[in-house]
Amino acid sequence: MKHNILTYSLLAAFCAAAPLQAAPAAKDAAAVKAEAEAKKKAEAEARKKAEEAKKKAAAEARARMKEFQDYVGMMNKKKVHYDTRIENVLKFAERPDMKTDNAVRYAAYVQALRYTENPPWTQIGIYNYDSIHKIMPVVSKMILDDPAFTNAQKFHGAITRLIQYYCDCENWTEAEAWARKGMALEMHVNDKANACLQLAKVFRYQFRYEDAMNAAREAMKFNKTSATPYASD
Repeated sequence: MKHNILTYSLLAAFCAAAPLQAAPAAKDAAAVKAEAEAKKKAEAEARKKAEEAKKKAAAEARARMKEFQDYVGMMNKKKVHYDTRIENVLKFAERPDMKTDNAVRYAAYVQALRYTENPPWTQIGIYNYDSIHKIMPVVSKMILDDPAFTNAQKFHGAITRLIQYYCDCENWTEAEAWARKGMALEMHVNDKANACLQLAKVFRYQFRYEDAMNAAREAMKFNKTSATPYASD
């Protein structure tokens, strides 16, 4: 009898203690779940803020580019002297709110180079034919030396214009050298093909048709479709 009473007492004590032992485990599981939910919520809020910041930055970038384009359009409409246009777009790129915007800065440099090109005949009176000799080397170097610009931007924005400039000056050595510099750049295959065709153009201007054909065939290695017409002339 005493033995049975002792057994029942032990069982009763164990059953009474069991909930107390399980409670901390249940509490830990709830805490882990709450912590995971809080972390998930914080991550979602962080993503939302990052997305909002990204959208805001993109909107501000579009606004800056539009301001630049409107400024260029205004000068064109008012037929401002080309030297003044060049000076103004370069100053625009140096504004504190613009100089850190790579897209605006690149657009301004390219626009300055465009303003050195021959204008419509109705605007010859406000164009300075000597400006290209001062502006082309300087602004092209600004593009080429800027680490923020891609090789493709440097090629299309500066190198192609330098090639044409030196061809117009009949400085074939410089024109060919710049064409080969373009060919040496790491770029998309379409841009590589374009670079080869620039060299072909330099040779064609000199009536070096065999060399031009060879350069065009080199272009076909990168883009057969665009280069074929030049290689078959």
